[in-house]
Amino acid sequence: MMFTIAHSSDGDLIWDLPAGYGKQKWMQKQVERGSWTDPPPVYFVIGHQMITENRIELIKNFLEYKQDHSHIRELRCNIRFAIQGFDGDQREVYEVPEIRAFFSGVVALCPYWFYFCDLRDQANLQMIAACSCEPLRVLRKKRSRKVRILVNQDSIRPFCARAFEMHQKLSELIQIPQADALDHYANALETLVAPQRGS
Repeated sequence: MMFTIAHSSDGDLIWDLPAGYGKQKWMQKQVERGSWTDPPPVYFVIGHQMITENRIELIKNFLEYKQDHSHIRELRCNIRFAIQGFDGDQREVYEVPEIRAFFSGVVALCPYWFYFCDLRDQANLQMIAACSCEPLRVLRKKRSRKVRILVNQDSIRPFCARAFEMHQKLSELIQIPQADALDHYANALETLVAPQRGS
């Protein structure tokens, strides 16, 4: 599947994310508004101490392969991440070095995480990619509820290739039809490289 890449004059990918996206306060607002899909997402809340101590193995244990594949099937395309303890920080989560290091470690240690990522909210995947890719530029506009991120295309290619490889392996392990696996990856790729609607 081919997509037209939205990019700046410098050739960077352009993503527009809600301000404060991924923080605990943002997640609580979604809960209060009843902003759910069917099936509802599973929020994995990552605590401040987990970030500062770089406890990546806790996510690995949560997503680890199980003999009972129903655990993996139930979480397929259904997990969103929220960060606890940074609501008072004016920076976006992908600007905080400790959070960036944590998610970079998650991507390296748990490369099959891609399989679990909920794509119904495209900012979910973009936030993780923004934490894991260099270089990154963040642009803000006064009184805007959106934050524009510019990500180097060259850093996205290996990110996507690695994620696709491991997503395929996990899909084969638990016998997900290849067509379904490819469709999920195509949707993920579109989230990362397709033009932003209304931008």
